[in-house]
Amino acid sequence: MEDDEMPAQMRQEVRRTSLAQIIDETLLIKGAEARGISVTSEEVDSFIDSEMKTGFPSEKEFLESLEADVGFNLDDLRKMVRPWIAKEKMLVLLAADLEVTDEEVDAELEAYREMMKDHPGGEVPLPPREEVAAVLLERKACLLYTSPSPRDLST
Repeated sequence: MEDDEMPAQMRQEVRRTSLAQIIDETLLIKGAEARGISVTSEEVDSFIDSEMKTGFPSEKEFLESLEADVGFNLDDLRKMVRPWIAKEKMLVLLAADLEVTDEEVDAELEAYREMMKDHPGGEVPLPPREEVAAVLLERKACLLYTSPSPRDLST
């Protein structure tokens, strides 16, 4: 669908969403830098090499696919990946001071068990406790990261 064929309301929503994403990523990078977290070009390139280029027989085919599938060049991709890495680093930093109790893991497993009890495919095995604890830890770190601080609320 050409841009001029897209309904005006949809175009406006796409623009609004894009702007919000740009603002979020800018704030993320600034927040990470304020906490002493930086993302080097080497980290970005290493992430792209290990997580995105795998499965492509050559660099040329990766770049061609990137351009054809999403309309990005390598510099566009690098700009997109940098906030992802910064967020992961920030979550690791925040999670370092957090704990997950056995009771929290038990409650999460019970909630999962309850949710899956009527699964049409039959019994679904529960994930290991360690995996559940890791998910809960990341969830707590995300809440710390995304929740406004009292200082933010007072402005």
